[in-house]
Amino acid sequence: MQKNTLWKNLFEGKMKNKKNRYILHWLTKSRFIKIHILYLCFFAIFIGISSICYLYVFSSSIQNLLSNQIKGSENILILLFLFLSVRIVLKFFQEILSFILGKKIKNKIRKKILKYMQILESEKIKKKSIGDWNSTIIECVEEIGNFYVNYLPREVFSFVLPLVFLIKIFSINWFCGTTILLSIPINIFFLSIIGKKIFDKSQKSFSLLSRFSGYFLNRIQGIRTIKIFSKKKKETKKMIFILEALRKKTFSILKIAFLNSTILEFFSALIIAINTVYLGFYYLKIFKFGFYETPSVALGILVFFLIVEFFIPIKDLSKFYHCKAQSIEAAKQVLPILLILKKRSKIKKDKTDFFDSIGIEAKNLIVHSIQGDKILGPVNFKILPKQKVAILGESGSGKTSIIYAIFGILPYSGSIKINGIELKKISKKEWRKNINFLSQNPYLTESTIRENITFGSNCSIQKEEIQKISKESHIVEFLNKLSDGIKTKIRKKSTDLLSYGQMQRISIARFLARNSKLLILDEPTSGLDLQSKNIIVKSLLRKIESKTSILITHKIDMIKKFDIILRIKNGKIIYTKNK
Repeated sequence: MQKNTLWKNLFEGKMKNKKNRYILHWLTKSRFIKIHILYLCFFAIFIGISSICYLYVFSSSIQNLLSNQIKGSENILILLFLFLSVRIVLKFFQEILSFILGKKIKNKIRKKILKYMQILESEKIKKKSIGDWNSTIIECVEEIGNFYVNYLPREVFSFVLPLVFLIKIFSINWFCGTTILLSIPINIFFLSIIGKKIFDKSQKSFSLLSRFSGYFLNRIQGIRTIKIFSKKKKETKKMIFILEALRKKTFSILKIAFLNSTILEFFSALIIAINTVYLGFYYLKIFKFGFYETPSVALGILVFFLIVEFFIPIKDLSKFYHCKAQSIEAAKQVLPILLILKKRSKIKKDKTDFFDSIGIEAKNLIVHSIQGDKILGPVNFKILPKQKVAILGESGSGKTSIIYAIFGILPYSGSIKINGIELKKISKKEWRKNINFLSQNPYLTESTIRENITFGSNCSIQKEEIQKISKESHIVEFLNKLSDGIKTKIRKKSTDLLSYGQMQRISIARFLARNSKLLILDEPTSGLDLQSKNIIVKSLLRKIESKTSILITHKIDMIKKFDIILRIKNGKIIYTKNK
């Protein structure tokens, strides 16, 4: 039985290591990240060279002080300041570069997670609590970012910088170089053993922290319910229990981290001590081996400083070793989402090449809010190419929700087919290029009236066309009163704001200027006076004459020329009329 358990543990350990290696490979496999690693190597080499130059000048200044040679001390100070400045500037730019990389990757991953949530059905989103989603989007992604900001540069520096220093040490003294070379396997051995323990504990700690974060947010959201049912003490005890477990995990990691740091300090101090004794005996002429030629005091001091510098990047890496473990644990939660998106992206999206017109068919359509709540449905309807459909209903009945589902803004279940193709299989970006939308709430950009009219237009509009559209949308009457006419700049904070009706007319002009295959009008004449309304309605009816069109309204004066009338009440189609 014990033998079977041992083999099981070994197998699970191998599988876990294999998974960790795969995630680590995924974290660094991108071409962009490989280029960044190359940049880090260059930074490390130049920082190493500037450090050697700085230490050489510093060693020479010590030799001059010992030999009472004060001449040229000003030049030495200038060189010291110069090489130290180069080192600081290089380190600063390296950190900025790593920060920018981390920020880009975090933003990219967060966008993909949000995209994944948009793809999911609302029921699937609800299976995972808001706290868990919050933990994934914020904390997990932040930990992955820390891998690129904190861990990766130190891993590169811990390899390149010691190598640069070791090459220089070997070029001066082979004995000191050999002692350091022999110490490397010992350091790696202890770093790997203790690092593995930190790795496992850090992963468990992060997993616990992630769960607690989601749990804590859920309890805050439901604090009223907890108080109503008098469960305050029970929930407080649970939180204290989880916090205590988290505290113990954190302190166990710190204990191992301190042990790791102590062992590295011990071995580095031992190597430094051995080489210090050797250098002392060499200059006392007891030892006569190691240097290739008779050295100056400055060279001996330089070798000593380089030995000290050799261990600094390795010690620095050991302090941030837990970042690697936490990043891998965070990636385990994020990677499945990204892999699903990758598989979906390989499925070729159907191009929205709908020729002259668009047909829409909805079957068992249920529209949901972003939070996953049901807004409308199930509903069924069919719009043939070039048909005009009016959707009637009171405010809040769900008319606009259907439009937002067709736009691909609100999630839905059931089916929406565009010319026989499921909407979810169509590129949203391409699909929306085919839609012209006139909202009841006009949105104008802080630019000229002309730029607002041509905003979103898929072709260049000539001056004559603009003048024609201005007449049709009835904006000429107030354009003539403006000092700059159509070139007047709209400023939202200015005192001479346009009236709601004037803004709506500019919005209508923009609608008339854009040539699209599907036209959607949401209460287009709201805010207009009776005289303007009659003129504009005629212009709009001409615009939708040979296009697939959907009109949303709760008024019946515009629907006489429409082919289909759908009446919605409480999220259901209660009446359908075909012309």
